[in-house]
Amino acid sequence: MQQSRRTHTQPRMYVRPLPLSDDEKVSLNAERRIVRMPEYDGQPLPDEGAWVAQNTFWIENIKDGAVEKCSPPGGASPAAPPPAAAPPRRKAPAGAN
Repeated sequence: MQQSRRTHTQPRMYVRPLPLSDDEKVSLNAERRIVRMPEYDGQPLPDEGAWVAQNTFWIENIKDGAVEKCSPPGGASPAAPPPAAAPPRRKAPAGAN
């Protein structure tokens, strides 16, 4: 007998990276803050923001001042986020089927 799988989906929120202060730009020698998205193989969070899982990683980034929770462009409802773009697919190793 096969059991059905329950999938737990985490609530989602829209976040965007906060700009660097002038002091941070000098000390880090950077023009913009780069925050990696673990759910998308470490791709940088776009400047305009993205829907992400509401988990400890993102809550800590909000507390640290790296990102801010905000409304998505166009006023889309946070209750019904658009489907996330699929991350790029990796090629299977040769001979793997």
